[in-house]
Amino acid sequence: MKKALKVTSFLCLLVAVLSVIFGIVTLTSANRSFFVGFAMFNVIRSGTFMGFIGNLIGMALTFASFGLMGFYSLKGKDKNALIWSLIAIVMAVISLVIVLIGKMMSFGDIIITLLPAVHLFLIFKNTDV
Repeated sequence: MKKALKVTSFLCLLVAVLSVIFGIVTLTSANRSFFVGFAMFNVIRSGTFMGFIGNLIGMALTFASFGLMGFYSLKGKDKNALIWSLIAIVMAVISLVIVLIGKMMSFGDIIITLLPAVHLFLIFKNTDV
C-alpha cells in the first residue's frame, strides 16, 4: 500500500503541473479543451474579466492543493497531506457539480474527482492520522 500512496502522490504532482500548463493554454486560447480540463477553467469561455480572474484562481488552487497533497505525502507529513487532500476533494466535487450542470463532463473530470479520494483513502490506510 505504501507504493500505491507513492504512485498517487506522483500523480497528484503531475496533475498540479498539468493544471498550470493547461490553465495557461486555456487563458491564451478560449477555444481549446484538453483531457484534464478542470471545470473552473471553462469560465473563461464567457470572455469576461471575472472569467479570467476565475481561471487564475482555479489554476492556483488546483496547483496548490494537488501539488501540496503530493509533496507532503512524499515527505511523510501525513497530517498536512490529509488537509490538502480534503481541500482537493472539496474542489473536485465543486468542479464535478459545475460540469454536471453544464453537461460537459469528460474523462478527466472523473480522474480529477477520484484521485484525491483514492489518495486520502491510502493516507488513512498507511498511517495513523
